[in-house]
Amino acid sequence: MKAKYRVLVTGTRGKSSLVRLMTAGFRSAGMACFSRITGVIPTELSPHGVRRIIRSREGHIKELQWWLSTVPPVADAIVAENSAVSEEFQPLAARWLEPNLVIWTNLREDHFEAWGPTKAGARMALFSGIPRKVAVILGPNMDDDKRLLELLKKNQNAIYFTQGNFSNFEDANVALAIQAFKILGLNVTKERIYAYLDDDPGRFKVLKAGNGVLAFAFAANDLESTVDLFASLGWDEKETSILFNNRRDRPGRLRAFEPWLRSERWDGVFICGAHPLRLIRGASWIYFKNKEEIVSFVGKRGLVFGCGNIAGLPILELLSCEEVKGNCSRI
Repeated sequence: MKAKYRVLVTGTRGKSSLVRLMTAGFRSAGMACFSRITGVIPTELSPHGVRRIIRSREGHIKELQWWLSTVPPVADAIVAENSAVSEEFQPLAARWLEPNLVIWTNLREDHFEAWGPTKAGARMALFSGIPRKVAVILGPNMDDDKRLLELLKKNQNAIYFTQGNFSNFEDANVALAIQAFKILGLNVTKERIYAYLDDDPGRFKVLKAGNGVLAFAFAANDLESTVDLFASLGWDEKETSILFNNRRDRPGRLRAFEPWLRSERWDGVFICGAHPLRLIRGASWIYFKNKEEIVSFVGKRGLVFGCGNIAGLPILELLSCEEVKGNCSRI
């Protein structure tokens, strides 16, 4: 496994989207690219198409080592995301892939149970996965993180930045991908990327659900991104219900969202998925047996903003709902 281009993607949010964009760019350049996504739906992208990775149990970082062993010698490029959470396991992805470029999408507070409640904890955890003397390209607005730049310089990493002000997350990721291709010496444009881009099932979208609409922001994970996505809708908070999908193995995420969820500005706050050990004041826990029950819930509430976590069914079954084009607050 010694493809000419080996790209490792890390960061708090947007890793899966970046892998898809890089894969499309390599394909547009006529290269055989093999990529692995561990986000919303574990997936392999290859010249043969898209293949879902079926698990019999929860994911493990060793999956990456196994997958890399299956990549054929004909690969021109390999793109993978660092799916480790624990600081202890962060270095493994780089050890196995031996990347010649690392893309760091962003740095935000997340995984409180592993990184602590501060951005400093997230910074150190993610930095521990950066190999020495390998070029690193940073996402937008990361050039002012002096502590991170100090760490990278001591690690002898060549540092590249993504300049510009971007109105949304998708534009920022595209700019980051194009900059990465420039560093690799490849002329790849936005138009060429989109021509070869496979749809991202976990991307932010608004779905029609009965007589209501559901803003599908479950994949955002961190609070900062979630707040930005809600603001982009222009919805009235007093008319919006929040649906937070909880994960038993991510208790810190619910704690991080608590101040935002406890606000009295919402029409209602509902928690689904794993029942939390402590329910947020003013929130209600709700159990869904299937997709139809979620659709019925959204239809009764009218405007629902879904966030928190995407893992688990029947949340994923909602991806079959009709997408509403444009910012829509009513059907």
